[in-house]
Amino acid sequence: MPFFLIVHPKMGIAGDMFIGALFSLTSPKIAQAVENILQELKTYGTIEFSRREGGIEVTTQFQESHLHFHEARTLLAQILEKSQISTPYQIFAKNTLETLIRAETYVHTNVIPQMSNAKSTYTTTEHNHTHHNGTLHEAADIILDTFLPAFLLYNLNIDLSNVFYIPPIYVGDGKITFSHGTFDVPAPATKYILEEAKLEYRKGPVPVELTTPTGAALMAALNPKPLKIDHIEFSQSPNVKKGIGVGHKKLSVPNHLICYLTSKKPISTD
Repeated sequence: MPFFLIVHPKMGIAGDMFIGALFSLTSPKIAQAVENILQELKTYGTIEFSRREGGIEVTTQFQESHLHFHEARTLLAQILEKSQISTPYQIFAKNTLETLIRAETYVHTNVIPQMSNAKSTYTTTEHNHTHHNGTLHEAADIILDTFLPAFLLYNLNIDLSNVFYIPPIYVGDGKITFSHGTFDVPAPATKYILEEAKLEYRKGPVPVELTTPTGAALMAALNPKPLKIDHIEFSQSPNVKKGIGVGHKKLSVPNHLICYLTSKKPISTD
């Protein structure tokens, strides 16, 4: 029997938080399957799970800091082949990666040149952008953050054709500094992904980055249907399971991504 996933990104979404929320929904049998696959993937990177604040905090470490697009595609394909998960979940992982690649290409083609040649509130770092075109700069966790959600969704038997979310996706506020320079939140890649996927998002509720490009790409690949907050009475049902992924940032409010797992299909408000 398939299950339905509802994502509640009231404090945004990042790859590690999504993995943590899904992992907290697993049974001991699935958790063991995750441990087994991670043992096989130690040459690519490592993931550690720890319990904190009623949920799961995830720490990832990948062997490469930068990956060319073709390298990322090849590595993900190799990992998917090892995992033997079914086709829809492999497509989900590949779609997540391709969304990140499109966003990176967009930033290099449209954002960086404009910021380099015009006065702006944005500042860019001095590096050879031509050299870095075709490269995923923040690749320390991208491959595992695209594969492991697919592996968990497969083992949780999630119906990928009927995933839901409770909008808006909060992106945070303030500024973010990374390899391209300093930008307003949401980062250009995150904004591009959310708008391309027509996902409802909003700034706040705290002045830090809450939604990362990887988190946005995962949401885009899920292609979720919206639910209104008052339409989740099912969350009180004994047949509904609540999973929490805990973010690394220490904030004035709980930094949690909540996911619900239910056997009853919700009614979309779209």
